[in-house]
Amino acid sequence: MYKKKIKLVPEIPYIQEIYDFSQLNTTDIVLDIRNPEETDKNPLKLKSITVSKLPYFKIHKNFSNLDKNETYVLYCDYGMMSRLQAIYLYEKGFKNIKIFSVILKI
Repeated sequence: MYKKKIKLVPEIPYIQEIYDFSQLNTTDIVLDIRNPEETDKNPLKLKSITVSKLPYFKIHKNFSNLDKNETYVLYCDYGMMSRLQAIYLYEKGFKNIKIFSVILKI
């Protein structure tokens, strides 16, 4: 019998994943897409990297304000919302997207 392999979190071949902030370029813009409560409680601050708060639930309304020529790194706590929003932005014509992925150690 044939068994199909399914990944819980599929790779997105056209979007680069990063696992450490040292992999960022100083020209990258990090979009912190966590909800405002999370960003207020635990703000993301990076030296020499622009961090902009854009909650995941506002990306659909505000993506037209983003420059398609910039490189955006989507950041959330576990990477799932980043993946979903990266796919959405890619479909809207954004080609320079990275996802910050968290590696969970079990």
